[in-house]
Order: sequence, then structure tokens, then C-alpha cells
Amino acid sequence: GRASRRTPWQHRPVTPPRKKPVYRPITLERHVDAPRERAWDALLDLLTAAGYETEGDPAPHGPGGTIRVRIPGYELLARTISLEPPWRRVYQHVEGAPARFAQGTIAIRDDGATCHVAWALIAEAEEGGDDATAAFVEAARPVLTRALERIATTAEG
Repeated sequence: GRASRRTPWQHRPVTPPRKKPVYRPITLERHVDAPRERAWDALLDLLTAAGYETEGDPAPHGPGGTIRVRIPGYELLARTISLEPPWRRVYQHVEGAPARFAQGTIAIRDDGATCHVAWALIAEAEEGGDDATAAFVEAARPVLTRALERIATTAEG
């Protein structure tokens, strides 16, 4: 008998394609009547008040730093991924979020003698868990809104 001639793709098991990811984003923005450096300092004060579980490098706010965050119904652990003073901090929720991936970015841009602060959160739903991810993001909205207002009030004061 002759050996069968098959192309390599004929020997591979067929895996169904992964469903298109479902993302749940929110972005909150606030004009602050203070220079960017004061808004940045207010952000760092807010983070310090929350208390670092693990200090980052450079201490305490740098990459690797972790903070426990509580929002109604969730206890989260947020790890700093990137810190770029005085304009951006990126963090990822590594525990507690009902999502495959949840990441936040706080950006502060100059606006003359004042500044503009934007806080974004995006979460990718676990397969079949879109309702839980959507509920998490909506529970985070008022908490992030209060944090943004606190940054503004502190910076403007």
C-alpha cells in the first residue's frame, strides 16, 4: 500500500474560534482649576490614603505597587503597571474583578494654567460573564467619580 499524502493542516484538531471579546469601558473626565502638578499630587495623596499593600519601584507609587480597593460588592487588588509623573498612571485589577482583564488609566493634561483629568476603566468579560462584568463597571462608576472629584477638590484647594 501507498503511504497517504496529507497536508499538515489535515492532522491538526479543529478548535472552534474564540468568541469576539466583549469590552465594558467607561471614561470620566473633569476640568481642574489648578496646574497639572497639583492634580498629580492630589492623585498621589489619594493613593497614599488608600494604603499600599506592596510598595512599587520607586516607592511607594511605582510599578508593582498594589492597593486594596473596595467598591460596593467587590474587594479588588489593583497593581500599578506604569507611572509617568506628572501625567499618567496605569493599573490593572489582578484580584476581585469579574473580568478576564480589567485595567484603568488616569491621565492629566495641561490646559493652560489649569488641567484636565481623565479616568478610564476597561474590562473584558469572561466568556458568558458579560452581565457580571457590566455590573462591576457600573458599580465602579460612582466610586471613580468620587475619587475624581476628590482629586479636583484637593488640587483646587
